[in-house]
Amino acid sequence: MNSQLITCAIVDDDPFDRTVLKDIIAQVSSIHLEGEYASAMEAYNGLAENPVDLLLVDVEMPTMTGLEFIASLQIQPVIIIVTAKPEYALEAYNYLVTDFLVKPVSPLRFVKAIEKGLTMPTLSHPIGVDGSIFAKLNGKIARIAVDAVGWIKSSGNYVLWHTNDGRYSTSITMKEVEARLPKELFIRIHRYYIVNLNHIDSVEDNCVQLKDQVLPISKAYRKAFYERINPV
Repeated sequence: MNSQLITCAIVDDDPFDRTVLKDIIAQVSSIHLEGEYASAMEAYNGLAENPVDLLLVDVEMPTMTGLEFIASLQIQPVIIIVTAKPEYALEAYNYLVTDFLVKPVSPLRFVKAIEKGLTMPTLSHPIGVDGSIFAKLNGKIARIAVDAVGWIKSSGNYVLWHTNDGRYSTSITMKEVEARLPKELFIRIHRYYIVNLNHIDSVEDNCVQLKDQVLPISKAYRKAFYERINPV
C-alpha cells in the first residue's frame, strides 16, 4: 500500500451505513480503508493493533456510544462524526471532532470533510495515533514524527513545529496542541513555547538550551518545569 495514503476506519453498528461509507471511500483515491467495526468496543480493541489516521464514527451504538469511545482514546486521530441525529452536533464539537456529517452522506460533503481534516492548511487534529502529525511545509502536507519535534512556538494564528528537517505549521491553538501532545515527552515553558524534553541540552538562567535554539522559561511555568525535570 502507498505509504502516503490516509488510513481510515469506520465505527458504526449499522451494516448498511458502513457499506454506504465504504462505497464513498472507494471513490477517494487518497484514502485507504483499513477496517470497519460494528461497535465502539470492537474498534477500541482493533485500533490498538491497527491504528489509523482518520476515524468515521457513529454516535448511537450499543454498550458504548461514539462520543464515549472518542473520549476513551488516549491519542486521537482525525475524527469525523457520521450520524443520523443532528442534535448531537453541539456536544460532538466538545470532543474536538473535525467535522459532523448527517446521514445520508453525499460523496461531495464527505470529500469536503476530508479536505477540512487532512488536506487543508487548517488541521484540526494534527496528532496521529502513531505518534505523528500532519503539517504543512511549502504548500505540501507532510507527516512528521512527534519525537522529531524539538520545540513548538505559537505564532499568530499558527503553531510552528521545529524539527531538524525544517519548520512546519498548523492552524491550531497552543491549548489544543498541549492537550494532545504526549505529556511524558513535552512540557509548556512559556505562553509561546512548548519543548520536547528529549531535545533539551541544558538549562541555565531560566532558559533551555536546545541544539540550535535558546528558549525562555517564563515565571508562570517555571515551578512546574523544574519539578518535572527534577535536577539532582
